[in-house]
Amino acid sequence: MHDIKIIFSENIVDEKKKILTNKIVTMLLERINLPKLIEIEFKNLGPSSYGETRLNISENYRISINSKLSLKELIRPLVHELLHLEQVHNQKLQVYKNGDICWEGKLYNSKRLSLMNYSDYCKLPWEVDVNKKQNSLLKYIVEDIS
Repeated sequence: MHDIKIIFSENIVDEKKKILTNKIVTMLLERINLPKLIEIEFKNLGPSSYGETRLNISENYRISINSKLSLKELIRPLVHELLHLEQVHNQKLQVYKNGDICWEGKLYNSKRLSLMNYSDYCKLPWEVDVNKKQNSLLKYIVEDIS
């Protein structure tokens, strides 16, 4: 049994987002390996960020989704971040205290990562892995909720 905790950090609960998020996570639990406790926080991430995953599992398995996104807009980043959560849960993706990231045993320096442009960041192996999987999952979800 999985525990899905949805948090609205601005203290305004959006029931429609809550229902859709629960439905998507429940659907994905049939297809990907997620931790027993999943925290999804809706908060203002600014104009250029749709979502993020906490890579430090000592802080729980939490993803954040930009609260400014519409119902339709939140689907893709939610699926994307849940796939990163699966990577962390399966220990394919790890982060160290100094911010360095390890992907399947290969170390990536946090300072070099922070200097990358978006295009180069998208070519990192954990992003390539997510992008390979996300389109089929999005199709599965959209077909079901349409």
